[in-house]
Amino acid sequence: MDAKELKSRLCDQIEGVCAHLLPEGRRDGRFWAAGDVGGGPGKSLKINLDGPHVGCWKDFGTPASAVDSGDIISLWMEVRRVTFVDALEEIKKYLGVTDGSRLNRYRPPVAQERKPEYHGPKLTLHVNEAKEGGAVWKWLTEVRKLKPETIRRYKIGEDGRRVVFPFYDSEGHLVRLKMRPIDSKDFFQFPTQAEAHKYEHGAARTLWGWQGVGNNDDQACICEGELDAMTYWQETGVPALSLPEGCQLKKSADGSPMGELSKSHDAWIEHDTPALERFETIDLCTDMDECGRATTRLLAPRLGVHRIRVIEISEAKDANEVLMKGGSLGDRIT
Repeated sequence: MDAKELKSRLCDQIEGVCAHLLPEGRRDGRFWAAGDVGGGPGKSLKINLDGPHVGCWKDFGTPASAVDSGDIISLWMEVRRVTFVDALEEIKKYLGVTDGSRLNRYRPPVAQERKPEYHGPKLTLHVNEAKEGGAVWKWLTEVRKLKPETIRRYKIGEDGRRVVFPFYDSEGHLVRLKMRPIDSKDFFQFPTQAEAHKYEHGAARTLWGWQGVGNNDDQACICEGELDAMTYWQETGVPALSLPEGCQLKKSADGSPMGELSKSHDAWIEHDTPALERFETIDLCTDMDECGRATTRLLAPRLGVHRIRVIEISEAKDANEVLMKGGSLGDRIT
């Protein structure tokens, strides 16, 4: 069950939730009133109990420098003094939601295959950070128009004249590396699935960019490429992830595209669904071509259409192309 669904469940029983969080408070008309998020005496903290703003709260006695308003999940965070992720776990327990209650989860049939035996020490991956002033750094900043803080946030590395995109899973484990020469669009990923059993954390098919997601983020974007994801965060402040593999359309016998994707997204969806449940809103910012539109059509129902926002970019194929042309992404998205 994702964050938006959890919030809806809380709002359905809002008075009980308020009494649970702030037992010293009392109903005051259409509000639950308390002194503050610490449960002190008074009525300066008001929580809407009905209407279109049910669950929204405001503390009229809180200093301007502190968090003084938000929705019911943010109230939970403030009262319990926990991060967004931890709040969701507490809310699930409060509501009696178990993993079996998750919605929109797809479980493809798992083939029973024998894993290769390996008796050596487990290997770990390492990333050499992109060096300021080097060829990779200049390509990222001068050609791709990415800022130093963006490069560092996503822990971009280098290997000679190849840019290294490190894949961290949602738990922070480095599971794979994608390497791409700055002079071409060719790339390879390491380790391969056949080699995964030799590495400490395997080589899970996971979205790229989890290293850019913070504990309190309740919104994310999924892009079609790593450079687009970095651009989206840089321009909007919304943490962005990238599909682990590019998109291609199936072709008919005469070589014309058929409007259907040639690759399945089952592996990463199955792997990342639990981590994606935390997001109330997921922006889909795929390329502005038929392949990108086919990807959006596939992913929206799988991730939950109730929390999907489809992003359209004008006058460019993708997010990073906007920067390369000297534009501002904020002016080009709808």
